[in-house]
Amino acid sequence: LEDLTVSRQRSSVVRGRVSLSGLDLGTVHGGAFGVAEMSQVPEGSLSAQIDIKHLESDRLEATEAQMELFDLELSRGGRKVELDEASDPLVLSRGTLTMPRLGMTIVDKSGLKVGFSAEGRIADIVQSPTVDAQLAIAPFDLGKLRGDIEGLDRLEGTLSGDLAVKGPLSRPMLTGGAKLRGGGLALSSPAVAVEDIEVDVAVGGGELRVTRATAKVGAGTVDVTGRIPIVGLGFGAGSATITARGVKVPVDDGIEIVADADLEGSIKPSLKGENNLPELRGTVRLVSFSYSRPIGLSIDLGAVSRNLGRTEIETIDPDGDYLKFDINVVSQRPLAVRNDLADLRLEVVDPGIRIAGTNQVYGARGSLRLLSDSKVQLRAHEFDVQEGFIRFDNPNRVEALVDVRATTEIRRYAAAQDPGADTTGGSATGGEWDVGIHAHGSTDDLKLDLTSDPPLSQDDIVLLLTVGMTRAELDRSLLSSIGETVGLEALGALTGADKAVKSVVPIDYFHFGSGYSSRTGKTEPNVTVGKRITDDVRASVTTTLTERDVGANVEWRLRKGLSLQANYDNTNDIGSIIGNLGADLRWRLEFE
Repeated sequence: LEDLTVSRQRSSVVRGRVSLSGLDLGTVHGGAFGVAEMSQVPEGSLSAQIDIKHLESDRLEATEAQMELFDLELSRGGRKVELDEASDPLVLSRGTLTMPRLGMTIVDKSGLKVGFSAEGRIADIVQSPTVDAQLAIAPFDLGKLRGDIEGLDRLEGTLSGDLAVKGPLSRPMLTGGAKLRGGGLALSSPAVAVEDIEVDVAVGGGELRVTRATAKVGAGTVDVTGRIPIVGLGFGAGSATITARGVKVPVDDGIEIVADADLEGSIKPSLKGENNLPELRGTVRLVSFSYSRPIGLSIDLGAVSRNLGRTEIETIDPDGDYLKFDINVVSQRPLAVRNDLADLRLEVVDPGIRIAGTNQVYGARGSLRLLSDSKVQLRAHEFDVQEGFIRFDNPNRVEALVDVRATTEIRRYAAAQDPGADTTGGSATGGEWDVGIHAHGSTDDLKLDLTSDPPLSQDDIVLLLTVGMTRAELDRSLLSSIGETVGLEALGALTGADKAVKSVVPIDYFHFGSGYSSRTGKTEPNVTVGKRITDDVRASVTTTLTERDVGANVEWRLRKGLSLQANYDNTNDIGSIIGNLGADLRWRLEFE
């Protein structure tokens, strides 16, 4: 206080100077300037110098004073307004507050900052305050904000707009608009670029309307329209329509998703103490889905009975939710998974997969069906999927319930000098087995059951798939050769040699493995090379590293459920005999 005087007459008169430093406006808002009538009261601080020429307690409308602003900060609903500069003092005279041009900055809770100017006046400030003010956003280069937003590699565009505020201070009428031209941005993670952003916003008739908002995401487009009622200095319940066509969804390397979407957004006003999140509902239609990332999978003697899944515990931030959604994902085309392990085609079962929750906690309900022409590559063996479903039924997490059955045929020929081979797998060098795999359970508790015809134990089936022999054959002094071949496979896995070869040579499958050789009576190390010639034709060749054993396979898918296979190996190659040639016509019938 400086030279402050208060008269002792009945209607006290105050004169003098009052200096404010960091005054908490939240403690003095009651009844002032109609603020108490608002559903959400602004909070903030004020630093200023007030010169009072005349302030009479019984005649406040006759007050004569002016205020020079040094610092001002107001916050409401997660947004904050800060003072940048004031050209002249605010003047209060005869019940009217005149505000000169003020340079301000609005800060969103995400950290986005936009500068604007404001000027105007408030009449009858004591009895019935009425505002007449103008706000303007001069053409502003959004590129200046790039450093304020994490995860942005690029931000560009020009933002401009104006807003007129007229009427009672508690419920003013707003008119004006804003526009964005030449907009574009690039995110660092996920790596996605949005170009040609143009936005038109109109304010009037008691609502804010997004009349046009367009952008290009790769070869796709996104269009948005929306509206939200203006209630006083706040907002009512708003809605938006989002249409996307041909948008490539950025997921990760080796995962390509192109989708269309028709979504409806909504937001409800938050009363004091509430936090109503924006909601997003609608349908996403997958135009194409391709998964080509390598999948690491191996089997050992303990894998059959061991829990193959894992449980991850995530920490949820109670204040970290910013969006609710309920989206149904559908697809008219099968989803494709093609890599060194699998060639799968999955069908989204009607009515689709529903994904709902918040950005932190969400789950999925629905199912995928594996089509009959799907295949799985395990070691050097190709399994045909007979039937399979992947179901989702957890509202709080994306947890897959797997139920897949696949079979393969293992043929092992006896050498020419051993025509009387037994096919039971006990002491034989030749044989033929139909091996089945049944994967079932949740992703956290996935179980793997193996069966064969003729019947073998679980351990024997695993050994047959891994090294080409049963345990009885291992017990006949073949452990030294097994150690060599298993060592070669481990070396290939540890050094990444198989991946290195595939990165240089244009092949789809390359694997160090092992197989039983009837020529030597031992398990021999081998190499398998595979190539997809077309979408319907595939070929593979397996050769041993120590002997002259060679096997080749070509499959031609004629149509769904019908394929032609040609096989060759030189196991019984004697002199000029060309070897073993074979052909299979596979026709699969499905019953539902």
